[in-house]
Amino acid sequence: MSNQPITQVTDNGETPALTSPSTRAASAAARFRQLLATPDVIQCPVIYDVMSAKLSAQLGFPALYAGGQTVSASMYGVGDYGTITISELIEFSARIVDAVDVPVVGDADDGGGGPLNVYRTIRRYERVGVACVMIEDMYGVGAKRVTGDTQAGGNPGALPGKSNSPFSPYAGRVPLRPERAAIKE
Repeated sequence: MSNQPITQVTDNGETPALTSPSTRAASAAARFRQLLATPDVIQCPVIYDVMSAKLSAQLGFPALYAGGQTVSASMYGVGDYGTITISELIEFSARIVDAVDVPVVGDADDGGGGPLNVYRTIRRYERVGVACVMIEDMYGVGAKRVTGDTQAGGNPGALPGKSNSPFSPYAGRVPLRPERAAIKE
């Protein structure tokens, strides 16, 4: 038996473990943008651990989603009620990115707080190689309830007591603030 480490080589001949995180993020972001540019529906399963990520990638899914609900459920056995931290979400996403060679979308909840927290969150996700970050403004002024009541137009997958804000009051924040400057790729 050899003492040589087992490495995976990508289609372009790079070894992921030897590729810098910023290069991986740029490559993943570019591949994710290519997926978004197609007219096809992108099936992006929500994964809950490294094994489900590997299985999903082996089954041919073109991208994966590391969602807060599944991270919270797999780590603590409870729903996504703010139990997990941004650091835990980023650490989880880093493990997934290291395990698979498909773009990973990371859940950043509300980005960690104000504009400077969002800036730091985006930079940290980028450093671990996440292709895209989803940020939800969940607690702002005018927040509406997201419920599982589909009769009232709710989201059947939502948790009771969670709320999301309408997009329009927050649309102006991103281009004008530091969080926009954090995006490198």
